[in-house]
Amino acid sequence: MSALPMVVLCCRVALGAVFAVSVAGKVRDRAAFTEFGASLVRMRLAGPRTAAAVAGATVLAEAAVVVAMCLPGPSWPGSALALALLAVLTGGIVRTVRRGLAEPCRCFGAARRPLGRVHVVRNAVLGAVALAGGVAGLLDAGPPAPGALPPVVGVLVGVVAGLTLAAVLVRFEELVELFGPLPAPGRR
Repeated sequence: MSALPMVVLCCRVALGAVFAVSVAGKVRDRAAFTEFGASLVRMRLAGPRTAAAVAGATVLAEAAVVVAMCLPGPSWPGSALALALLAVLTGGIVRTVRRGLAEPCRCFGAARRPLGRVHVVRNAVLGAVALAGGVAGLLDAGPPAPGALPPVVGVLVGVVAGLTLAAVLVRFEELVELFGPLPAPGRR
C-alpha cells in the first residue's frame, strides 16, 4: 500500500470517528438531544420553535458524514460534505463568540468550556483532515508502487493513525487545557 491510500484511510477513519462520537453525544438519550436543541436557542442559532428541527438536521448531516466515510469509492464526496458541514458549524461558533455568548460546546455532548478559539482551531484541523483526505483520494490512482507496504500493514497503519487523530480531536479542548500556557511566574 502506497502512502496516499494510507492518508485517505487515516482521514476517513478520523472524520468518521469524530462525527460518530459527535452524533452519539447528541443522541445518547432524549435529555442530551433536548439540551443540544436548547443550546442552539441560547446561542441564537435557532428559535424555540425551530430548535428541534435544526438539532435534528445537524445530527443527520453529521451522520451522513459518518456514512460517507464508510462507503467504498472515492473519498472526495465525503470529504466535501465534511468540509461543508464544518464550515457551517464553525460559522455558528464564530457567530456565538462574536455575540459574547458564553455557551458551552455541545459538539460531543455535555461540556463545561464555552465556545471559543479552541473550537474554531479544532474545526480548522478537522477541515484540513477532510481536505487532505479528499485531495489524497483524487491523487491516488493506479496500482500500488513497487516496494509499497503490504496492504494489511498499510490498512493497520491507516486505521490506527486515524483513530489516534480522532481521539486527539475529540479531546482537543481538554488537551489544550492540559497543555495550555503556564501561569506567569509568581502566580498560581
